[in-house]
Amino acid sequence: MKNKPDSLFFARLFVPQAPQNSFYRRAESEIQLAIPPTQCVCGMEIIMKRDSYFDNYKAFLIFLVVMAHYLEPLGNDMSLALFIRKVVYLFHMPAFAFVSGYFSKHNSFEKLVKRLIVPYTIAQIGFYFLANYLWEVETDFTLFTPNYTLWFLLSLFVWRCVIDRVSMIKGIVPIAFFIGILAGFDDSIGRYLSLSRMITFFPYFLLGYQFDKAKFMEFANKKSVKISAGILLAGIFGWLCLFSESIDIHLFESCYSYEKMELSNGWLQRGILYVIATGVIYLIAVLIPRKQYWFSYIGSRTMGIYLTHGAIVKTLQYCTSIYDFFDSSAGVVLLIGFSLLLCLVLSSNKINQMVGKLSCIPIERIVKRRCTV
Repeated sequence: MKNKPDSLFFARLFVPQAPQNSFYRRAESEIQLAIPPTQCVCGMEIIMKRDSYFDNYKAFLIFLVVMAHYLEPLGNDMSLALFIRKVVYLFHMPAFAFVSGYFSKHNSFEKLVKRLIVPYTIAQIGFYFLANYLWEVETDFTLFTPNYTLWFLLSLFVWRCVIDRVSMIKGIVPIAFFIGILAGFDDSIGRYLSLSRMITFFPYFLLGYQFDKAKFMEFANKKSVKISAGILLAGIFGWLCLFSESIDIHLFESCYSYEKMELSNGWLQRGILYVIATGVIYLIAVLIPRKQYWFSYIGSRTMGIYLTHGAIVKTLQYCTSIYDFFDSSAGVVLLIGFSLLLCLVLSSNKINQMVGKLSCIPIERIVKRRCTV
């Protein structure tokens, strides 16, 4: 008699499972890209208490990250793909910075090194070898110019290191926005240490740090507020649909100065985008579901998705001709579906546990040994 298929196979594959080793359980829970879960320490055990609201928000954002990067190789000639990327770039990384700021109230330098710098360093080395030996793209090795998506990890490390002191400055949020606009005038600020993005996206991190969820929910849970938020979002995306062609997509990425983008009024455009992106972050926050759904767990596993999806994108771009098949509106729709599927695969237990172990490297022991030699 044939064995019946296990109906729980996919649930076991994708739904979070607690690792047996409590040491790895703690590391796995702490290494999430934007938010660690609420933790109750009891000896070596950490009891997980997830915030479904922010898990849903993060799951939505990481899907947008993957989708935008998978559409990127289509270039700027594919109008539908370019428009979708502009819509996504308008708010997805600002929103990630916002959510990260909210969960950055307690920062330990040692833990930040384990959670962010160690994965960053390993991924940076991995990108170097992949670029030179698989993709055949000649790249110089450096730890100070982040490759592809890794800029956010380095920026997040710096933000969390300085936030406790910087947040004490009176009026710091408008000051940070003003500095972000001024940064576009400096041609020397670019990809090195991801300084341009680090400065430009920092105001969103500050907003998240100061975010009062309880007060916000009192306001956002009203039906009239949700309806208004939906209408305003539709209006913003409608405006973007009409005027997106006049907006340089590099302005969303915040990598270059206004001079390099040849924008005479770049400061004004960045200021407008600041206002719109901030509004979209809060409007989406109103509409994000509060309850736990089948996809909520993805929001607790963003680090693994963030670290690995970029290598897959570049491998497909440089080692295959698959994007010739997707160079159409139907192809764009297929890529969006593929992005969702990839999020499910990369949030599986195996990937999550593998990434979680990166934070188990005993940095403090290594440092002590080197100091005693």
